[in-house]
Amino acid sequence: MVSEDELARVYSFDLQFEGGRRTQFYRELFGYRSRTTRTDEGGHEKIYENFYPGLLTPLPHLRLGKSVIAVPKTAQGEVDNFFEDSRWESMELYTFDGILPPEDRMEAMEDALNWVVVGEDRTLESEIDSLCSLESRGLWCGADSFEKGQSFQRLTCQLLSLLGFEVVNHPPKGMPDHEVSINGGLQFAVGTRQSHETKSRTVKWRDFQSGFNFARGRGVPFMIIWWNSSRDRLWIKVVEPDELDVEDERGFKLTMPKWVWRGEEKYTEQDDKDREKSYRRARAWLRNFMEEIRSP
Repeated sequence: MVSEDELARVYSFDLQFEGGRRTQFYRELFGYRSRTTRTDEGGHEKIYENFYPGLLTPLPHLRLGKSVIAVPKTAQGEVDNFFEDSRWESMELYTFDGILPPEDRMEAMEDALNWVVVGEDRTLESEIDSLCSLESRGLWCGADSFEKGQSFQRLTCQLLSLLGFEVVNHPPKGMPDHEVSINGGLQFAVGTRQSHETKSRTVKWRDFQSGFNFARGRGVPFMIIWWNSSRDRLWIKVVEPDELDVEDERGFKLTMPKWVWRGEEKYTEQDDKDREKSYRRARAWLRNFMEEIRSP
């Protein structure tokens, strides 16, 4: 029996129009890049490249062909609304349900996450701006449980939910930001932070006190997802239950890696390698849950 999480909505489209309307369609669906050349006071030209997100940018999705895409069933309503827009009349559209295996879901998830955390022309700030615009479209999971300004917490909730996890959100105080479960069984807790670090930072127990206490009391891991907005860098750290079993909470500390806060002028090739290694470790850790998510 195929579970709901494995189902995808597949869209095959054939545009019957050309020119500016066709360009606008693809830009609004997939996003687009623009390059601008400017001359500084010294007469030197500098090229600035920007990326403008489209509908699919924040959503895990697969391109199965030139005009064929697949999205999780949870995103079907949003994509349906786009294709039903009267501006895209004179288009042949075929849609149907398909099976999206866990490995494909992970590939789509990784693409979305990579977009958030890496790329000179794709910053996390622009990602969050684009996701904020989705609030009124009903895509956010449990939107009523978030307070104003918690855009980053909403982003992590959406990504975890589209990956197949069951996510319960909590107010900022007294609990972790997210409880993450599979088939009703708690797997781990999540704490998110958005900061503007420009120098070394030590994470102490009090930084995630409610989340640490929650995870320790239930014997589950605690995932820290920390966005340094001054550098557009994301740090994901999984704290295992044995690491949370401490006698003196005041002595607990985690040192943020240098690549999280180091400025571009001092950012090294080794920093880049350490950063990618950190992301691979987080992805591998999440992959361990894929088989269980697939099970009904």
